[in-house]
Amino acid sequence: MIDLNCDLGEDPSAAGVALDAALCEVVTSINVACDGHAGDAMSMSRLARAARERGLALGAHPSFPDRAGFGRTELAIDSDTLEDSLRTQLLALGTAASREGATISHIKAHGALYHATMRDAAHTNDAHADSQGDAQGNARALLRAITSIAGCASFAASPRVVVQAGPLGDALEACCIASNLEVSREAFTDRAYEPGGTLRARSLPGALIDDADRAAAQAVEIALHERVTLADGSSLAMHADTLCVHSDSPHALEIARAVRAALEKADMIRA
Repeated sequence: MIDLNCDLGEDPSAAGVALDAALCEVVTSINVACDGHAGDAMSMSRLARAARERGLALGAHPSFPDRAGFGRTELAIDSDTLEDSLRTQLLALGTAASREGATISHIKAHGALYHATMRDAAHTNDAHADSQGDAQGNARALLRAITSIAGCASFAASPRVVVQAGPLGDALEACCIASNLEVSREAFTDRAYEPGGTLRARSLPGALIDDADRAAAQAVEIALHERVTLADGSSLAMHADTLCVHSDSPHALEIARAVRAALEKADMIRA
């Protein structure tokens, strides 16, 4: 059985709020922006309430403190400063969740932070890490921030950390286990994969899967067959616990509904 997640609270417009509400009717878990790249107290409370009312797993979606760049640029800040920012973001959602009677079950980093934590975790066992300065800084900052808030402010006692399914997430998963944190492996329904398991760069053609049927087929391939077809036509083994539909992707709601229907038909969706 597999979870279907979506990143929400990133568009404050009326259309964005309406899309968030519609997606909450389709997915089984949500990751809520918590004032790093987007989001505010109002959106956090609204989505925490929606999670409680609909029985959705509620997650935090922290990022580099980069509202101007929507968290898509890696900031050159030291790990202690980043840790403080991430803790502040997590506790902001924790406050909203507490007010709404919801519990935060997982944390998924956003954008540049998502990729930087996996890269830095891989450097943890790199023999040349010492020559690369604070190579492990972003991963360490995220895991320390999570560990520091576990069990408080409406966070689960052992919140799960979302890592990318496939070889890129293996090192971060190992770091999480070493920190006594559980993980949830994530794959993407609406993004193309390159050899090695990297996501195809958004600047390249075909990076985004905006056809609902193609996204649904990729979701079933990953959930049922534990593999994904790559951009070059080859395939890669991929075991995932959760599948993501991006709310800012073209036709996001149509894609989410098609993916949900396909997973239900395959009897693979988590209740």
